[in-house]
Amino acid sequence: MNIWTDIRLALRGFRRNPGFVAIAIVTLALGIGANGTIFSVVKGVLLSPLPYAEADRLAFIWNQFPGLGDLEMGVSANEMEDWSGESEIFEGVAGIFQGEQNAIWTLTVNGETEVFDGAFVTANFFDVMGVGARLGRTFLPEEGIEGNDNVVVLADAFWRSRFGADLNILGQRLTIRGEDLEVVGVMPPDFHTNLNVSNSQEADFWVVLFPNLEFGRAARFLNAIARLADGVTVETAQTRATSVAHNLQQAYPEAYQDEGYGVKIDPLQRRIAGDMRIPLMVLMGTVGVVLLISAMNVGNLLLIRAESRQREIAVRSALGAGSRAVIRQFVTESVLLTVAGGVVALLLSYGGVQLLRAVNPGNLPRIDLVRIDGLVIGFTAAVVAVVGVVLGVVPGLHAARTDINSILRDGGRGATGGVSRQRVRSLFVMSQMALAVLLVIGAGLLLRSLRAQLDIDLGIRSESVLSMRFDLPAWQYPEIEQVLQRHEEVLDKVLTLPNVLSASVAHAEHPLRLNGRWYFNVVGRPVDPEATLPLVGIRVVSQGHLETLGIPLLAGRNFDEFDRGDAPIRILINQSMAESWFPNEDPIGKRLIMARGNPDPQPMEIIGVVGDVKNEGIKEDVRSTFLFPLTNPSFASGWRRHMTLHVRTNGDPAAMIPTVREAVAEVDPALPVTKIKTLDMVVSATVAGPRFVTILLGLFAGLALLLAAIGIYGVVSYSVAQRTQELGVRMALGAGQGNILRLVMKQGVGLAVVGVLAGSSAAFLMTRLLSGILWGVSATDPLTFASVSLFLIVVAALATYVPAWRASRIDPVECLRQE
Repeated sequence: MNIWTDIRLALRGFRRNPGFVAIAIVTLALGIGANGTIFSVVKGVLLSPLPYAEADRLAFIWNQFPGLGDLEMGVSANEMEDWSGESEIFEGVAGIFQGEQNAIWTLTVNGETEVFDGAFVTANFFDVMGVGARLGRTFLPEEGIEGNDNVVVLADAFWRSRFGADLNILGQRLTIRGEDLEVVGVMPPDFHTNLNVSNSQEADFWVVLFPNLEFGRAARFLNAIARLADGVTVETAQTRATSVAHNLQQAYPEAYQDEGYGVKIDPLQRRIAGDMRIPLMVLMGTVGVVLLISAMNVGNLLLIRAESRQREIAVRSALGAGSRAVIRQFVTESVLLTVAGGVVALLLSYGGVQLLRAVNPGNLPRIDLVRIDGLVIGFTAAVVAVVGVVLGVVPGLHAARTDINSILRDGGRGATGGVSRQRVRSLFVMSQMALAVLLVIGAGLLLRSLRAQLDIDLGIRSESVLSMRFDLPAWQYPEIEQVLQRHEEVLDKVLTLPNVLSASVAHAEHPLRLNGRWYFNVVGRPVDPEATLPLVGIRVVSQGHLETLGIPLLAGRNFDEFDRGDAPIRILINQSMAESWFPNEDPIGKRLIMARGNPDPQPMEIIGVVGDVKNEGIKEDVRSTFLFPLTNPSFASGWRRHMTLHVRTNGDPAAMIPTVREAVAEVDPALPVTKIKTLDMVVSATVAGPRFVTILLGLFAGLALLLAAIGIYGVVSYSVAQRTQELGVRMALGAGQGNILRLVMKQGVGLAVVGVLAGSSAAFLMTRLLSGILWGVSATDPLTFASVSLFLIVVAALATYVPAWRASRIDPVECLRQE
């Protein structure tokens, strides 16, 4: 017989057993579909090439100071010029400043102003990235000079959506941020500058940045991207850059006073993947385990089906079919089942990918590249081929060893090889349970880690608070007094609204982020010139900030309307600053002074101590911070142009969005309001990544547990069916229903216990891979291991109970009559 005959026989057999076929296809589809979905995510986020020429040669340059901990600081225009001169390390260095927190990107057409996303880049930025315009050109070197920087390059999506892909866009002039700019180019569709750095986003257009050296070396607001010189590796660049950083520290000691100052070279590919690399690899391993469990389940079904076909195989063998023909028949059947499962799996993967793209629950980078394409289909086909062949070979080998004489003589009863097949099925079940234990323990650890993060005291009450951002750019409001007046008008108007309890504005996008960090010292306290100064966080806020966000005032007083332009400036400090700076004294009345960069600093008097707010990330220690009054324009006045309004409401804050927007528009119809969301949504976003991984791993672990339970149920049920006569004899000889129930339960639970012990041992080693993404719980947490193991044994007992109960109800007379 040839392969076509095998296919016809397989399809004929499938028609006689539709239930078996449906279960096998669905089981395989779940395992293969999970792999296809997660592989498409891994491919898009980690494996897809970046849309830049020789992207492996691109890297970020970060300044690192001991006082900042792990915080990465950008570079100043002066430093970027220094690095550009290191031709032995870098072929070119460019800067980008997307400045979400310090710039509002507006496009004004026919008097109507709309808000978009833009970015400042140096004139050589596109050259360093190695990408040219699809229409027109990018920036010329001379356009990076002050006075010539009146040009703009558009993103392809923005060009299409806003200008209808007008081919005559080149040369048109657009009013962006109040300036008249000429469109000189449109970038290719896949080009983007969402580089997974602070404030990065999908830019709609790029404007030339004039790198003003007069700002000084302390103005480190640029993200520097370098193209490594030909033949220079990241490791070599890091070694040489460390040496250059040491030379800079020697040449400009006032700008690099911190001992241990250094530079970090961070590959762009690794940077864009960010913190999702390890979680995605964990998920990829997880779905691989789910596939193994699915395959074992189907393998058990195929073994059981092979036993029921012993007489058929014996007859075929007696008629001349050799072992290869028998094995080929089983492989053909399993491949057909797996192909059908693969087709359904692709449909499941497509739905899963569309859902992920629409929701993006984990804020995945490069989510636009996550799709079902040829590579994903090829990966699925490879999985189908391997699984199909393996699943067919195992039952085929067992069937090929059938004792023809025994089968034909006994009419199909008393088949040889039953013990061997039972061992294989039991091994499958124990392996399924071990793998399920591994996944469920991993999910349990991630769940406990997420729970620990959600239980962190953030220092604020986020419920019932509405958050929205508005910007007052200098081209619309040239005087800072106008800015302060507009803030007060907005707050006064919002406070008159019904269901509004309090309102305030603060510079940072949300209360879990600082405005900036700087070096301060206590007036009158000696300074050790050799010591590393502590870096203090700064937050600019209005009256009502504490009440609106639920931050307690621990000592002293709050800001009032008199805390304006007088000297000394009045400030509030947080509890961490009070404890670390004034451990054995009352901080009220003490004064701070800027330690660097200001030749005539004004003293700042502490008038109160407030509770700590997580300001360096929810998993990091709180940084010493002071709150600066919005009404005092003597420090960092530019920050006041970019504020976030917080409104505490008596009820659902989302329902207040239209009302608050209308109130702001009544004050100033031209005031753009963006990033409207509840503060609960802002807080929730801080754990979006861990939540995404935990939910997916939990779903896959639950699926694995279900499949393992089904596997135990199937094996025990089949065993009961095979032992019907034996159990009937036992009952005829006096065994009670309880004895039979315990006998059968012992078999199923025994398999589960062995699997749980093996899985727990494996998990003790494997869960250490999760240590990098766990927080607040050990990778070998005994409580998680014990509770998960006990839970799975209970699940296995429940899966075993049904066939055991049926066995205990066997009629011994009927069994003996059949015998």
